Amino acid sequence: MKKLYRFLTNKNVIIAFLLLLQIVLFFAIILVSIFRDFKIGLIIALSLLVLSYIISLYILSRSSMNQAYKYTWVASILLFPIFGGIFYLFYNSRNYSKKQRNFYNKITARMKDELKERNLPSDNLIINYLSGRGWANYKNTNVEFFHTGEEIFAQIIEDLKTAKDFIFIQFFIIRQGVIWDTILDILKEKVKQGVEVKVIYDDWGSYTLPFRYYKKLFKKYGIETIAYNPMIPKLNFQMNFRNHRKIIVIDGKIGYTGGFNISDEYANIVERFGYWLDNGIKLVGEAVYSLTMTFLSDWAFATKTPVDFSKYDVKTDVVSDGEVIPYADSPLINLTMTLDALLRMVGQAKKVIYLSSPYLIIDAELTNALSLVARSGVEVNIIIPKIPDKKFVYMVSESYIPELVKNGVNVYKYQPGFIHSKIFMVDNELASVGTSNLDYRSLYLHFENNVIFNDKNAMLEIEKFFKNTIEQSELVSLDKLKKRNIFYRALQNILRAFSPLL
Repeated sequence: MKKLYRFLTNKNVIIAFLLLLQIVLFFAIILVSIFRDFKIGLIIALSLLVLSYIISLYILSRSSMNQAYKYTWVASILLFPIFGGIFYLFYNSRNYSKKQRNFYNKITARMKDELKERNLPSDNLIINYLSGRGWANYKNTNVEFFHTGEEIFAQIIEDLKTAKDFIFIQFFIIRQGVIWDTILDILKEKVKQGVEVKVIYDDWGSYTLPFRYYKKLFKKYGIETIAYNPMIPKLNFQMNFRNHRKIIVIDGKIGYTGGFNISDEYANIVERFGYWLDNGIKLVGEAVYSLTMTFLSDWAFATKTPVDFSKYDVKTDVVSDGEVIPYADSPLINLTMTLDALLRMVGQAKKVIYLSSPYLIIDAELTNALSLVARSGVEVNIIIPKIPDKKFVYMVSESYIPELVKNGVNVYKYQPGFIHSKIFMVDNELASVGTSNLDYRSLYLHFENNVIFNDKNAMLEIEKFFKNTIEQSELVSLDKLKKRNIFYRALQNILRAFSPLL
């Protein structure tokens, strides 16, 4: 009986049932109308058709929407005109009211006012671009790069044990297993010691854990938790506008971010797609404050309560000349900061570009930028997985390779398994590490965070990482791609037409 109760009250079961119920009711209304009264059915169908055309015109008029994303939606709606408009409203709704957006903008504006006072001038155009968008450029921050998930989790666990004042944890995925259980044991002990512990999780990404699990963390252990953009009670089933950020802050002095989530596959405790290669960075010093502020802003927005930022303003004694600018991207503002920063980094390259991403679904602007610098003599290296986690998405990623390779870009497939790292480095002098994948979802539709920096020691380690990873990867040739059978390539082209929606 207990098992049945747990099954029926499981978040995923409730969501699946409500989604199925909504779909069944929608089609039932149409079918009943048609069979009972053809005229009513015709009126409903024509109304939906008109709705689809109105929505198509609305999409075309949106200047803030990416062109490829815009035309893909219009093509999809016109391909299925009766249901296309309804599907757009269902799939693309941001699920944020005007009141919520105003509240979000108010919190963000307050945060950026605080950061503005800390911003240091720079000679770097990319850093100046981001500081012009309200993010602070720091010095006096050490950056340590970790090559694997195993390395970074080992250090995170040791640093969590040193916490004296507060611990902030924010992840897209938190999944029960060895890693989370180990961290949770430390958090429980820290709460007993009087340390403030807050956890933000994305409700979609952390779908494996039921509602009651997080309530238990607070009630039983005193760990404060909140779901970002919850799927219930708003019936928000979409994969868009998720909080994809990964942040750990310890006492305002130590900060972590990168591609990793809190789940055992990221440390290769369990195997899913061969060896899982992921990495991240540890910040020690002044720049940690931006990670703290990003977390607190998300906490204030998710809990709908104001936060006293000054309470978590911590002075550090780190001395360093390197520049570090953490920043966060959001679908609630009409800016594509991550894409803009990447384009500027590509344009700045003179010798070599290194790039790693689990997905390669990019728009024409970034494709042309990479192709142009490659034709200009810059060595451009992109690493993607050999073993995919999502087969259809992987097929689409492959479809972007031929154009890049024709223009002199080196594309490698990581042979041992799945590379999940999100790193971009230019001329071994400037790097970006964070949560943004090279796909439309990350660049346009999710809440993300990244750090751009020029720490010399970190640059050496990242260069070493790329060279070692390339040695374990296969260079993709056009001949090999052409050997794919005609059905595979046909399906690939169909999927690519809808790539902005993947």
